Amino acid sequence: MKMIYFTLIIALMSCKTTSNKANQEFPSGKYKIVSLNAEKFKAEKDYFVNINSEKSRLGGKFDCNNYSVEYEKEKNSINFGYAVSTKMYCEGKMHNENAFFGKLNAIKTWSYKNQVLKLLDENNNLIVELKYVNNE
Repeated sequence: MKMIYFTLIIALMSCKTTSNKANQEFPSGKYKIVSLNAEKFKAEKDYFVNINSEKSRLGGKFDCNNYSVEYEKEKNSINFGYAVSTKMYCEGKMHNENAFFGKLNAIKTWSYKNQVLKLLDENNNLIVELKYVNNE
């Protein structure tokens, strides 16, 4: 009887550890921007974000400029630093990158489940939803 209780306790502890760990890290790789909650964002094509979890860096390219931004993450909170980008001007094609950069400071928390990374504001409203594509 003691063996059954012991086995049950071990099984429950390992389930809890697994579920907590699943939301503690998101993998490095290429993510597709599924949605961006910004008024001026118009997804005219697929946009991708490359995340390097080891270096805490996110980067990519919109229609005109390449960009990179570092982030700090502790548990489920996340804060982005200043974005660095190339400075080309492309007439009529900068609204998406401007919308993205304008929302970075609003992002305060994150969740990762089923290969979907959600970046949320302080009230848990969705700002950006990213779908993991692969590890490039």
